[in-house]
Amino acid sequence: MSAQFLKNKAREISYALIRVSFYVKRGDLRLKLEKLAFEFLEDSLRVSVDNGAENINKALVSISVLDGLVRLAHSIYEIEPVNATILIKELDNFNSAIRQYGNMPESGNDSASSLQNELPNISSIFSRYPIAVSNTIRNENSHNYKEPEYYRNNELNPLNSTNSEKVNSNGNSANSAMRQSAIIDKIKYGIGSSNGDGVNNSTNPLAIKLKDLITEFPDISERTLRYDLKRLCEQGIIEHVGNGGPASYYRLK
Repeated sequence: MSAQFLKNKAREISYALIRVSFYVKRGDLRLKLEKLAFEFLEDSLRVSVDNGAENINKALVSISVLDGLVRLAHSIYEIEPVNATILIKELDNFNSAIRQYGNMPESGNDSASSLQNELPNISSIFSRYPIAVSNTIRNENSHNYKEPEYYRNNELNPLNSTNSEKVNSNGNSANSAMRQSAIIDKIKYGIGSSNGDGVNNSTNPLAIKLKDLITEFPDISERTLRYDLKRLCEQGIIEHVGNGGPASYYRLK
């Protein structure tokens, strides 16, 4: 068990927590998740430098609190089952890694067991696409944003044509959740039409038309994109503006 492994894994989990928290509608819960994600990263990085008992115990407390909060958010329908399952399993694995690094005995508690049956084949899903937090930082007003390299090249890319074929008609998969997250990014960071129609330009960066999403995601069918947009509307994350004609668009709520 290396210090670099702990650093990388802590960044991956923190990134995932922040991304998932974006979908949470309750403001206090969303802010708490984000705050704990940063604290978890800080505590974990301290362990990678000094694996003394005090640092180890503080990191384990952070993991335990996050585990409980993710479970609560899942129970009140603020975190999708697929995301909750992945997060809880990764937190449990990281708990074991921290204990091993600090030469501490295992707790004997499999914190992922109650949700493990909800999603098959999720072991090491984060490690299969390394996340570099610095790659995700971009200017919210920039129209030159490019997809992070780990999305462009990775086998788990939800925008990859081979993966999109694996998503069933109701989009109930990890790829669906990741793809919808990518759609949110496209809207949030102003990726889309800039032809002077008032959508997704400097005066209204948080909106996008369906035709622009189709252009941005050429390997995803229009039907699948419509489903994703419908699902995001149902979750209260975005809203549809217009009567369905060419002037209609979607924007963040």
